[in-house]
Formats: sequence, C-alpha cells, structure tokens
Amino acid sequence: MSRPQAWRPPFAEAWKLALRPIIVYLVFNVTGFAAFLITIVVYDNASELGTVFAACAAGLVGVFAGQLVALLRIRLWPILMGGTLCAVLGAMLISSAGSSFPEAIAIPMFFFVMAFPCGLLSLQHRFETMSLFWPSVGWIGSVMVILNREDRAARWDENKLTAWLPLPLFFLFCFLALMLLFLMSKQTQRVRLWEALSGALERRVETRKEVALPKPKTSNLLPMVAILVALFAFTAVLAPFLWRTGKGDRESDNKGAHSKERGRHGEDEDPRGKGPKFDEQAILQMLKDMAESAKHNAHYLLPLLLLLALYRPMKRAFVVTHLKTPVFPQSPSERIENLWEYVRIVAEDAGISPSNSDSVEELLDRVRKEHGVPPSMAEAATIYARSRYGYAIWPGDGAAMRRAALKAAESLSQPMTPSQKLRAWWRPLR
Repeated sequence: MSRPQAWRPPFAEAWKLALRPIIVYLVFNVTGFAAFLITIVVYDNASELGTVFAACAAGLVGVFAGQLVALLRIRLWPILMGGTLCAVLGAMLISSAGSSFPEAIAIPMFFFVMAFPCGLLSLQHRFETMSLFWPSVGWIGSVMVILNREDRAARWDENKLTAWLPLPLFFLFCFLALMLLFLMSKQTQRVRLWEALSGALERRVETRKEVALPKPKTSNLLPMVAILVALFAFTAVLAPFLWRTGKGDRESDNKGAHSKERGRHGEDEDPRGKGPKFDEQAILQMLKDMAESAKHNAHYLLPLLLLLALYRPMKRAFVVTHLKTPVFPQSPSERIENLWEYVRIVAEDAGISPSNSDSVEELLDRVRKEHGVPPSMAEAATIYARSRYGYAIWPGDGAAMRRAALKAAESLSQPMTPSQKLRAWWRPLR
C-alpha cells in the first residue's frame, strides 16, 4: 500500500472550489473602481478619463493575476523574492528614464503593483482581510473625493454628521455590504472544504457524487443584514470624528459658507474646487522619488533577501534545537512530547507522510511499510504513549526518551541522500 499524498487538486477543481470568493472579490473591485472612475470624471477633468481608466484596468488585471497565482499554489516566499527584485529593477528603470518615462505606463504599473498582492491574499486562508485594502481604495477614495469637492469640511465644526452626503453614505454602505459578502464567501469555502475533505487522507472524497453537501441556509441572511446595518451606522457616526476637525489651511469670516478667494494666478476660485485631484504628474514624481531612493538604497535590501532565503533553515534549526534541548526549562512530560515531535519531523524528512491526526500506532505503521521501525523508535513511542495517554512517567524516562529519539532520528535519516537532507532544510514544518 502506497503512502497517502497531500491533497493537491487539479487547477479545474481548485477553480471550482474558489469560484465564489473569486467572483465576489472581482465584483467588489469592479464596482468600487467604477464608482471611483465616475467620481473622478464628474468632479475633475473628463480629459483624464483615459489615464484613469487605464490605471483602474491595470489594477483589475493585477487582482486577477494575484488570484491566478494563488490558485496555482505557488509558494509565497519565491513570490516575495521575485516581486522585490522586479520592484527594484522597475524603480531603477524609472529613475534612469527620468522625465522621459511615459505617464501612461507609470501610473497603470503603480496600480498593478498595489493590486497584485491584494488579489493573491484574497484566496489565502490567512490574512485575507489585508486584501480589503485595494477595493477600499475605490470605494473609500470615491467617498473622500466627493466630500472634499463638496467642501463638507466647512460643516464639521457645526455638526459632525452633517459632513455626510447621501451619495458618500451609499458608497460606504456598498463597501461594507460587499466586504461582508466577501468574508461570507470565504467562510463558505472553508466549510465546503471541511465537509468534503475532513478526516484522514484515505477518507478524503474523490468526487462530489460521494458526498451530499448541505445547501446554505437562508435563515443566516437576517443576522447578516442586522450586522451590516449596525456596522454601517457605527462607521457612519464614528468616521467624522476621526477626520480633521481643527483649524483649516485658510482663514474665513463666513463659517460654514462658501466664499471666493484669490487663486495662485489672481483669478477667483471656488473653495469647493479644492481637494485632491487625480494628478498623474504628482504620481509620476512620487514614483521617480521612490525609484531614486531605491536606487541609492538597493544594497540595503540584499541582507533582507538573504534573510528571506534563509528563513526556513534558521527557523528549522531553532525549532529542532529547542525540541532536542529546550531553550527554557520544561516539565518532563513536555520534554518527552517535544522529542516525539522531533522524531515525527525526521520521519517526514525521510519520505513518510504523517497526518496531524495520526496516532502513535498509525505513525509506526506508516514507518513500518516504508523502512521498518527501528527499535529505538519503538522504545520512544512506548515512552511517549505512556506519558501522553497513561499519565505516568517512570524514573529516567526523560533521559531514556532523549537517547531513543536521537537514535531513531539517526536511523530514519541514514537512507537519505545528501540532496534529500539539503531539501529538508527548506521544507515547511507543520
């Protein structure tokens, strides 16, 4: 009987399992940046439509590319190393090109770089809340542009809640609703994976016909609507108090009223015309400054890249050392448990695929089918089982467990080739 392998679904099956979060997150971004695009066109200059559209489209491409990389199950640390190198090379390219670098490429490239990691994190099972940053740029950016262009800051000192307008409130509600919908889709995906793949590796479901997945209950909709309304009310009331409410950048005798003031070139300006604009020159200048800084400080990134490449070996060395010889004082039962975990790590290095739910007998059975159980490993298993399940530690069990564990690790690693031992240093620990 061959040992069970880790579950690695084909791309089509992975696409089906992640289809709901993919669709929800893409809709989250498309609608957010559609609102952002319309807001920029209405409140700024329609001549910038091409640049804004290209930048938003590049961001959506970055989101989809990040999700595609997540579906391909590529390790995160090569992505980080490759992304860092590409960022440094791109910064040097922009810096060397200077003012001749085309804005039509610089701004979409900036949006792509910011959106790609968010798309990648949107399909991860950890840190998916960090992926909310990019859709918030579209939705919350639209809110801030409208409030700034409508000069709602003049009303903050009168009443904080009067700073809101119906359209920004609608955008805020849509952002919170889609955010909760995305988090619900992620949780639904986790439940479906657990229902179809729970238990030992041998019992994992091969086809959908072998298991009847329960349909989501519609009764959960009412609590989610209540949570959405409460979250919307809390955010709408609290947000104005987090904005700047102190003295503004200019003096005005008419509190809360619109007034005319002289512009930089002598013409009258409406203060409602002030506020952040989509300034491609400013973004390009920022990219140039970042490129120049990266060009002069790139050598400082080399130790960080080396640290990233050596993170797993260093972590393994620390963990294995602590399991064999505790860094801080531990009880005898904890030392015995750590030494058995060290034996499991070496067994996995040797090609055994233990599951986290395996009992001691199941692990010994896996080792017996592959290499044969060394006597020292059987002795270590007896001491561990007696300590873990019998709650009895005999005199000298700590020292005997250490001797047996070290001999068992040596016996298990003896058939390994040098290349296998080298790859084991970069293997992720469970």
